[in-house]
Amino acid sequence: MDWTFVVTSLGISFFLYVAINAALAPSISIKRRLGVVEQLYGEEDNVADVRQLPFKERLFVPFQKKLKNEVSKKTPKGIFEQLELKAERAGEPYGIGATGWIVIRIIFAVIIPISTVFLMVNSDYAIAMKVLLVICSFAAAWLLPNMLLDYYIRNRGKVLTRQLPDALDILTVSVESGLSFDSAVVKLVEKSKNDIAKEFEKVISEVQLGKTRRDALKNMAQRCDADDVRVFISSIIQAEQLGVSIGRVLRIQAEQIRTKRRQRAEELAVKAPVKMIIPLVLFVFPGLFVVILGPALIQIKNSLF
Repeated sequence: MDWTFVVTSLGISFFLYVAINAALAPSISIKRRLGVVEQLYGEEDNVADVRQLPFKERLFVPFQKKLKNEVSKKTPKGIFEQLELKAERAGEPYGIGATGWIVIRIIFAVIIPISTVFLMVNSDYAIAMKVLLVICSFAAAWLLPNMLLDYYIRNRGKVLTRQLPDALDILTVSVESGLSFDSAVVKLVEKSKNDIAKEFEKVISEVQLGKTRRDALKNMAQRCDADDVRVFISSIIQAEQLGVSIGRVLRIQAEQIRTKRRQRAEELAVKAPVKMIIPLVLFVFPGLFVVILGPALIQIKNSLF
């Protein structure tokens, strides 16, 4: 029996058991929980509605809220806000925000080094190699969540850049047909259900809550890690400040962004032959050499020997 694997599994199970108990403890009575629900939802009639909610919403939503509150309290404010902004730029993959990424960091920082230490105990490597592997495991546990989040941010930036020209076309047509910019954004949200439309939907929600359009657009620029989106928002804000026609600005921006997209496509087309050289040399040419030169080498061998 591989005792290292058994001890590692028991350690991970114990860590998860302690984390779940710490999040759910202390347990409270049914009456106290109903009182808390009544206090949160205001009326007693809503308690029955809460009981009819799905099991996932009754269990995981309160647990998620409690975990978020505890993590936000114990995490430095600057780090939590920075990680929250990065999670928004990444589009909150897997439906998790800053709290989820902090928990992932903690799990990585605990499981990967502990697993490496247990595996190195009974291994035949030299002491220096064991120390090096343990140090690498700590570095991997710290860097992997950041690298994964940065990957999602870059990928979402590319998605927003591809979706922006189509969104600008809808905005341009709507504004030139007589609608205001806010009404055009609402029309865009109704017609499209992609990432850029969701960002504009957040802008409308912030405006309805009392923020100015300029502040809402600036918040959108912070959430979107795409240069084209930032340039577009800067142009809209500047046009609003100077009193320039927004319809004209939208048409100019749409033409410029489509020109940039065509230039990026041409650039990728130029780079394609260069990128094809490596797979051709490594995978295609050896097979061709075997097929073409193989029979000739066999005939030369038979004729000489």
